[in-house]
Amino acid sequence: MLNRMIPFQIVMIGFIILFSIPSAVPQSKYPETVAALQIAYGNEMQAHLNYLAYARKANSENYPNMAYLFCGFAASEWIHCP
Repeated sequence: MLNRMIPFQIVMIGFIILFSIPSAVPQSKYPETVAALQIAYGNEMQAHLNYLAYARKANSENYPNMAYLFCGFAASEWIHCP
């Protein structure tokens, strides 16, 4: 499962970069709301990537059950992120 998540991480890092560029967001009547949503999205993606890193570390230290748990946490962050 972790091997399939690595390309996914690369795509998500691209989305983080895309959403962190202020000029990429169209002008809105609610710039403060858009900025807050961008920050929240970035935080959720960072949590997702952190959990994947924890899963890789747990797997490398031969704790497959902990790796599975962290993959579940990462998936839950991903679900409510977009």
